[in-house]
Amino acid sequence: MKRFSSGIMLTMLLTSLFVLNFSAINAPSSTEIYVQPAYNTFYTSNTPLGSRFNVTVWVKDVIDLFAFQVYLTVNDTVLNITRAWHPTWDPIWVFYGRTTVRPSPAFYDNDEDGSKEAVLINDVILPPSLRFNGTGKLCIIEFKIITMPLEGGEFSSVLNINYADTLLLDFDLNEISAIKTNGNYRIVYGLPTYYIRADGSIDPAIAPIQRNGDLYTLTDNIYAGIFGIVIERNNIILDGAGYTVQGIGAVYSKGIYLTSRSNVTIKNINVKGFHFGFVLISSSYSAILRNIIASNSYGIWLNSSSNYNTIKENKITATVQTGISLYDSSNCSIAENGITNNWGGIGLYGSSKSSVVGNNITSNQWGIGFSVSSNNNTIFHNNFVNNTKQVWPPTAYSPKNVWDAGYPSGGNYWSNYNGTDSYRGVYQNETGSDGIGDIPYIIDDNNRDRYPLKGPFGTSTGVGENVTVFPSADVGLIFQNVAAGGSTTVERSATGPVQPPSGELVGQYYEIETTADYSGKISVRIIYDDTNMTLETERSLQLLQWNSTLARMYGDITGPISGIQDGKVDIRDIAMIARLFGVNYPDPRYNPICDITGSTQYVPDGKIDIRDIALAAVNFGKTINAWVNITVYIDTENNIIYGETTHLSIFGVHRFG
Repeated sequence: MKRFSSGIMLTMLLTSLFVLNFSAINAPSSTEIYVQPAYNTFYTSNTPLGSRFNVTVWVKDVIDLFAFQVYLTVNDTVLNITRAWHPTWDPIWVFYGRTTVRPSPAFYDNDEDGSKEAVLINDVILPPSLRFNGTGKLCIIEFKIITMPLEGGEFSSVLNINYADTLLLDFDLNEISAIKTNGNYRIVYGLPTYYIRADGSIDPAIAPIQRNGDLYTLTDNIYAGIFGIVIERNNIILDGAGYTVQGIGAVYSKGIYLTSRSNVTIKNINVKGFHFGFVLISSSYSAILRNIIASNSYGIWLNSSSNYNTIKENKITATVQTGISLYDSSNCSIAENGITNNWGGIGLYGSSKSSVVGNNITSNQWGIGFSVSSNNNTIFHNNFVNNTKQVWPPTAYSPKNVWDAGYPSGGNYWSNYNGTDSYRGVYQNETGSDGIGDIPYIIDDNNRDRYPLKGPFGTSTGVGENVTVFPSADVGLIFQNVAAGGSTTVERSATGPVQPPSGELVGQYYEIETTADYSGKISVRIIYDDTNMTLETERSLQLLQWNSTLARMYGDITGPISGIQDGKVDIRDIAMIARLFGVNYPDPRYNPICDITGSTQYVPDGKIDIRDIALAAVNFGKTINAWVNITVYIDTENNIIYGETTHLSIFGVHRFG
């Protein structure tokens, strides 16, 4: 060997200063010497031969550090150690601001091949400088990449500091015991794989991923080969921030990959061009949320007891095989996803006790499929629209699953369901429409949707006569005529306009709006909570609608929330009109809610003038009861109240008993 052994180089420096008394002492078990970054992975696609990189050697939780020495070796067939230095300018350096000996580092080429495989670097404080306590940098070492792998291959080396000659000394020249943790180097042929390592580090360090505690956020798009992002750490959030992880379509490539992980959330990422977009193997209690997953062979793939996971609000399209696949994975939630234009929508194989709720499964070769052992799954409030086969495979497999949430919540919307809606009730034998088909949707001998929805679940509102829509689980509407489709929404609030004189609100207010062009009557169905109600109280319930036109005729145009009527005519209303005084249509500032009257009383004239202010002023201080009872039927057995109106506004169920 051409190096000094057993720390003799550092010993010679200290001999001239002290009488030696070497003996190892026990330091706190947390003292550690380690290499950072711990993982140094490079790829031939973006790392040319001859590239250089640095690592920093750190010490953690040291007490009374007086001198140190680092001996590091590498595989010199793939790396050459080119430089080593003390970061004297850095306040985090352990001896920053102190007077030290600081000898030049020694490099070793023992096999004389021209590539240096070892370096020895050390330093010692000159008295009376203070010793170091805490965590800090020891030195920086530079490497040159001297060998590149061929196609399909890789080279690696340990950045090895686990030697006796890597040591720490206190002022009495006792060796401070410490854990010594090596670093790692890899260079891989092809495009990069990005890792979130078990220790929380990001590999390679130059990856466009920013860490803030347990939150990891993409800062740029990622282009990858066999793997995109591999997550090796539990209890983290990976936020794509709208960036894309792009693959090249390699066989068995994986965009996001987890194995044996728990409590990982992955959201807001676009994943394209992989064999598998997302893969979870033996990983549980995790969430895949609001991602765009397009043009992969498989979208989301769960396997090997990946249980209790949530897959929600993703958009999955143009998948060669299946959008969402569960293999031997149970008790998962698949909710509110858009699964469109794939070969298959959702596949459950050997997977049970999962819920499939609120998904739009549209224009696939098949909508949802099962293997024979996939039982006791619950499937409701999904929209199965224009799939070549809504449910696959055929009845020979016939697992037993639940296809509705009972009455009145209902089942799924099936675009090929041809049943009528003339009856209501648990047995669909009471006269009156309820938005639910009168006969079940038959899937096979063991499976049927007992309460198929007559319109889509969600906001989508179609065109035609008697158009049914369920904008939420507890609200259903039937429009008599819709000339142009749109979106129907429900906003809930605990506060609303003034209470009726004697009624008490049950639950919340519902502000229902639509962009559809409709005419004629609207049937409104709301499910209420009958907790602590007697039958007499239930029979006293009324479905009330706020008549915004009537309130506006008195000058009530706004309230504490701008533009939302509050049932009172006060200074807010007058001030809102006065602010636009003199503005006439078609001035872009014109607001029709402030134009409450004209020369013909209560008929707007396109002008915001003294007539509008005067009408509000005359009614100043009045409380307006603009609630209208639209109740037509109360189903006390199933807790449904029905009403009928010609327009949408704010609704509320009130008790009067």
